[in-house]
Amino acid sequence: MGIIRKTGHRISLKQIASGFGAAVFLFALPVMCLAEPNMAATLMQDSPLLMKKAGIPGLSIAVIHNNAIQWTHEFGVADKEKNTPVTAQTLFSAASLSKPVFAYIVLQLSDEGKIDLDTPLFQYWPNEITDDPRLKSITARIVLSHRTGFPDWRPHGGQLKIHFQPGERFSYSGEGYVYLQKVIEYIEKKPLADSAQDRVFGPLQMVHSTFFSHTVPETAKGYDDTGAPHDPFESTGNAAYSLQTTAEDYALFLKAVLDGKGLKPATLRMMESPQSTLTMLCTYCTDQPPAPPSSTLFWGLGWGIERIGGHSYLWHWGDNIFYKAFVAMDLQHHDAMVYFTNSQNGLAIAPSLLKETLGINPLSLKWLGYTMLTP
Repeated sequence: MGIIRKTGHRISLKQIASGFGAAVFLFALPVMCLAEPNMAATLMQDSPLLMKKAGIPGLSIAVIHNNAIQWTHEFGVADKEKNTPVTAQTLFSAASLSKPVFAYIVLQLSDEGKIDLDTPLFQYWPNEITDDPRLKSITARIVLSHRTGFPDWRPHGGQLKIHFQPGERFSYSGEGYVYLQKVIEYIEKKPLADSAQDRVFGPLQMVHSTFFSHTVPETAKGYDDTGAPHDPFESTGNAAYSLQTTAEDYALFLKAVLDGKGLKPATLRMMESPQSTLTMLCTYCTDQPPAPPSSTLFWGLGWGIERIGGHSYLWHWGDNIFYKAFVAMDLQHHDAMVYFTNSQNGLAIAPSLLKETLGINPLSLKWLGYTMLTP
């Protein structure tokens, strides 16, 4: 059952719909919250319809309002063949929603003086991952804002190349995050999965989250755009894409970010400030010519940034082929939404969910270039 969470109360949708429950709810909450039951009821009604239209077997979603986890729910199945329902404990591949969590860890280390964001990484970890001398100008700040010049991923078995001067411009890169991960693991003397447990999952009570991708019974099976099943893939902990989590767990992380928990105020402001300016021509821009910069789309430290109507939103998408995810946060109102799916078509429903939960139609969705349903 989906729930509304507000000032410690747990109110079911059935209670909201009943006369007495609705009356108590109306008197208990301020006027600004009266729309919340309508939002939850609409999502309960519309989400299964959107999933059916997009061919999405399973969905897990969480909504934050005024910095409180207001509503969570699970829809559909984690395994169509076994008819296993998605539950609050079902793990989804977070894909690139891993990156903001890793950035949070790096920024904590910066606050502790263990890494300087503007010191070349080779000074911490001298291993040569490429023979290009420009490697020695890459810093943690450049990695977190996707300005390394690396491709997203090198060809299988191929050599890692730097395509432009690091720091020059934006080009989304998973390779950069893996490079920084190796540096952090060298500094911390332990694998990323352990650092994440010690610094994020443990303190925030994210009990259903791990950076080590191993198949467990609670992991949702992925499905391609034809509906064919694909088993979850296994990998060692990878900062760019290997986080497995639930919507409610990830909402705990979002709440920590909105609270400013775990980071110095100046570091939090830096994370939320533009470091790179995007263009509408490309996401992976290693071989693209210079293009006019966007006036509203940027990248911070670990997060995309979009300016909408005077508000700043942090956002990110996740794409591990058969798993798709999206997250957005309104920094002014301390509202957020995150969802995970086990489908190659999972981003098709992002416009509808963002419109219903945050009231926005972000340009970042167009920038991503996926086929999406019109809300």
